[in-house]
Amino acid sequence: MNHWAMRLGAILMLFGLFGCNEELQDKLAIVKGQSYLIPWQDRPVINNRTRGTYVRISQKEITGGTKIQLKVDPRWYEFQVNNNYPSLFGYGGKNISVNGDFVKIDTIIGRVLCEKPYNEYTKYVSCGFRLLDEEVSWSVNFSSKDIDQVEHIKSEAEKILKSYREAANVK
Repeated sequence: MNHWAMRLGAILMLFGLFGCNEELQDKLAIVKGQSYLIPWQDRPVINNRTRGTYVRISQKEITGGTKIQLKVDPRWYEFQVNNNYPSLFGYGGKNISVNGDFVKIDTIIGRVLCEKPYNEYTKYVSCGFRLLDEEVSWSVNFSSKDIDQVEHIKSEAEKILKSYREAANVK
């Protein structure tokens, strides 16, 4: 047998032994008592922390090609619920109320929060809104270029979360 083929076979066997294929499994997240089974294709990040479960699904493409992020961050959860704020990309908690880096926009679905442009050349910024799903407060984040599709984004996010819940209840 070829020397390189033997090495490749040994490497593949090691990957199998040490669980490198684990990523191909759907992941169960339990947030505030609600179960979500998230398909591995959605590349979920799930961490159980002392304050609660952190969940992030990034770059989830919805119908029409828009990409969104779904997120629950226990570090800022109570602040978000009490103030009806989302957890924007990298921001959360008191950052939103203390500094003036954000703009509140009233839309057909309610309040959307967007970062202020960094300068006059800034084309797009991060926006997001809070979505209540079966008593769990999720942040739905998207690019400001898609602000005119916010009603569609909300509807699609609701469908996605419902599919995760239903999948968890089947198992």
